[in-house]
Amino acid sequence: MANFCGSAGLALVAGLLAIGLALLPGCAKRSSVPADPGEILKKLTNRQFKSLDAELSSCEQQYEKDPARESPVMNAFAVFDTSKAIVGNRTAEWVKAEPGSYAAALAHADFLEATAGRWRGEGWASAVTPQQWQEAHFFYNQARAEAKRALSIDPHLAGAYAVLIDAAKVDGSRAELARVGTEALQHMPESYEVRESIMYSLMPRWGGSREAMVKFAEASQAYARENPAIASLKFWPTFDECQDLDDAKQWKAAAQCYTHALHEFGAHSTLYHRRALDYSKMRKFKLSLRDAKRAEARMFPLGSDNLELLAWDTEELNRPDASMRWISDYMKFYAPDAYMLGLMKAIQRKQFYKLIDGGVAAFKAGRFDEAERDAQKVLSDAPKFRKDWNYGNAIFKGNMIIGLVALKRDGSVARADGALLASAKQPGSPQLDSFGPNMSLAQALLERGQRSTVLEFLADCKSFWKIGDGRLDAWSKTIEAGGNPDFGPNLGYY
Repeated sequence: MANFCGSAGLALVAGLLAIGLALLPGCAKRSSVPADPGEILKKLTNRQFKSLDAELSSCEQQYEKDPARESPVMNAFAVFDTSKAIVGNRTAEWVKAEPGSYAAALAHADFLEATAGRWRGEGWASAVTPQQWQEAHFFYNQARAEAKRALSIDPHLAGAYAVLIDAAKVDGSRAELARVGTEALQHMPESYEVRESIMYSLMPRWGGSREAMVKFAEASQAYARENPAIASLKFWPTFDECQDLDDAKQWKAAAQCYTHALHEFGAHSTLYHRRALDYSKMRKFKLSLRDAKRAEARMFPLGSDNLELLAWDTEELNRPDASMRWISDYMKFYAPDAYMLGLMKAIQRKQFYKLIDGGVAAFKAGRFDEAERDAQKVLSDAPKFRKDWNYGNAIFKGNMIIGLVALKRDGSVARADGALLASAKQPGSPQLDSFGPNMSLAQALLERGQRSTVLEFLADCKSFWKIGDGRLDAWSKTIEAGGNPDFGPNLGYY
């Protein structure tokens, strides 16, 4: 790992800045239009490599003419900064199909770097296992090779230098980091992406020092006029102080630290996101959601950590539909981790449970179309929850509601017959096993003379309502004798 602390670190910063300042040009600021990550991903998935190459090359050429247009380039290539398999497969195909494309090489380098980072994990180096280091080293080396190949085609690719700097920071030496950082600033002194990567490497947690961060941030302001994004480097030393409070789990103090930074340096997605994390850890989910949305509005494309936070906050605020939308956005660009998969399954289960009772409530209120729609959705989703304790309830209630609607709204005895028999074809549940089935549909069909159907239904119910054998037999005998049983409490609950 590179070490920039002490006088050596400050000397390196001074050397890097001397190179950057010597190359300072004067360019006018222009506006930037974000790329559409969804369209880029769609083209990649559909193997529209020539179209992608033309679009990304155009963004890069505009940036090289005007540093203020760096944001669209970063936004576009950030789509590939994921360990999602489809992105890795397609970028590898793209490299093979277009060997002279720097965009293809850089896109694949971004994927490889993200994969290396996933293997390494986000914890301290001491917590990384030997196997994790081995896999991370393998993918970092591949990322280095692709980034160098991209630079051999176009030596002014800030994104490629960022890959090399990040790889050196995590997986390299101080000498490698110094060499790559110097080369990057020689070619791209006005690049925010390059300077951001260097700033990360100067953090104390990566072997640097806060003094070095301050000096680098101050000197970098010489480029803020031509590339306004560089102005935000001023808050990084304060940001690092706030992160120390996060590491110490002092969430309240950390949130206050980020608030101070926002007041002093202005709105920035990173500060909003980090304060949102602190609010979430304090279980102040409304405040967390507010800040996460502020961060999201300033991120393009959306950051994976912020999408996770938006999904978590909305779920905690009992807004499962909103949470699933954020999870869906996450899945478009990032490989799902165990946390997001677990959250998605928990929300889907909660929505499934809600839908089971929603159909019953809609039927009781006379909203038959809604009741039927909910019941059909329950039955179509039920196979996903075969091992869930509520599966039996779903099959029983879903079919019961469909049968009752068929009778009440449509007068269809045949459909109701089929639904009653289907409702008993399930393994039971704690409720069905203890209290037995609701007999509303069975009674309605008895009133229409469907005795054989109801008798078959009662016989099937013995498979799960074993403690109710006596009542099932008594009801069956009454029906066989031509009477109508008193189903008592089994008409009153669903």
